[in-house]
Amino acid sequence: MDHVPTLATAIGRFHPLIIHFPIGFIAGAACFEFWTVIRRDTQLHGAIGILLVLASVSAVAATVCGLLLARSGGYDDAILSRHRLFGLATAALAVAALAMHRRVRRSNNSQAMTLYRLTLAAGVIATAGAGHYGSIITHGSQTPVDGLIRALRGPDAQSTIAAATTSEDNLFQQSVQPILQAHCYECHGPEKQKSGLRLDSRETALAGGESGKPAIVPGDAMASRLVEAITLPTGNKRAMPPDGKPRLEPAQVLVLIDWINRGALWPDKSQLWPAGVSPPSPEILAQLRSEGFRLSQLAQGHPLVRVDAVPKGVRLSALAPVAGQVGWLSLAGYELKPGELGVLTDMPYLTRLELQHSNVQDGDLVYVAKAPHLAVLNLYATAVGDTGLEHLHDLRSLEQLYLWQTQVTSAGVEALRQALPEARVDRGGVDGDAPPTAASQPPAA
Repeated sequence: MDHVPTLATAIGRFHPLIIHFPIGFIAGAACFEFWTVIRRDTQLHGAIGILLVLASVSAVAATVCGLLLARSGGYDDAILSRHRLFGLATAALAVAALAMHRRVRRSNNSQAMTLYRLTLAAGVIATAGAGHYGSIITHGSQTPVDGLIRALRGPDAQSTIAAATTSEDNLFQQSVQPILQAHCYECHGPEKQKSGLRLDSRETALAGGESGKPAIVPGDAMASRLVEAITLPTGNKRAMPPDGKPRLEPAQVLVLIDWINRGALWPDKSQLWPAGVSPPSPEILAQLRSEGFRLSQLAQGHPLVRVDAVPKGVRLSALAPVAGQVGWLSLAGYELKPGELGVLTDMPYLTRLELQHSNVQDGDLVYVAKAPHLAVLNLYATAVGDTGLEHLHDLRSLEQLYLWQTQVTSAGVEALRQALPEARVDRGGVDGDAPPTAASQPPAA
């Protein structure tokens, strides 16, 4: 069933239409004012006043629609906050400039004239800022200059290379990622996630969007929503990219299909594929599932498994039969016993560890720091503090650390960032960090 927008969202969708009016009116008023300065001509004062009235009305209308549209979600919080701030400033400065212009025309005071012109100049700057961040929300972080350079260089030939001639190791970098970047990231990337879908990481693609169905099903391209969307005929509401955007070439579609059927390998540290390691036997997996564990292979044919839930009252030592094959481990809400995380020393290929809402303590991170391939660590809503973070300073494999609602301080985070400059330390909006995605636990492939 098609999504029916609320009245607020429906009104908000007029924002992209209305927003062009205050940009033009404010720019026009500024140009006319500049002309009066260099020519000392007062004949344009009336026209400037009309432009400022139109600018104020349209800026306020655009701001209201923008605030309503933002409630629909699917946007990067940090970028949206900056766009909102500049948008509110634009509306406020337009109204202020209008009031000052009328006062200047009545009093002809030089100081008031200077203040008015500074306010109008500030409005131009605010308009430029709002437009910049609005373009990032709409078109992604690539600047117009970047797009012009790419257009002059011509299409990237690597994006249409036949997957059959590409090795497993570089298939994604050479053939798949350029396609996703050119056709998908604008609406489903780091700055914007239409329908809640994000395609710039494997975990979020597996998690899917608002539909709850994975965009990519490793090993089964025909069951993947992504393949369905890019093969639907033009005009279908669910066809992607949507109308007005360039469709994928047949060769590009085949590249994506072949890549997904091969297992949708995404070469990052959280998707480690160790050589010489065999998948656990179906009998062992069945036994653990019968005990209440929720676990599965990371991908079809993958030697590592992901443990999404440990049954209440069962100790981590029960994972001993598959310890050498655990790649992802979720202990969200788990009640650890002192020293119990020592089991991590038997998990050499662990790349992702979820400890949110658990009773993990600072001392437990001594064991976490010994995981040689750990790339993602979630400590959201735990009692971990600066002392615990010190244990992670030598964990060179760490790429992402979530620290929402913990006891860590800005000084502790800064020390960790100095030790691990490549790692992203996310405090959920603190110190300018954006919240992590909701897809930290993608469904089993």
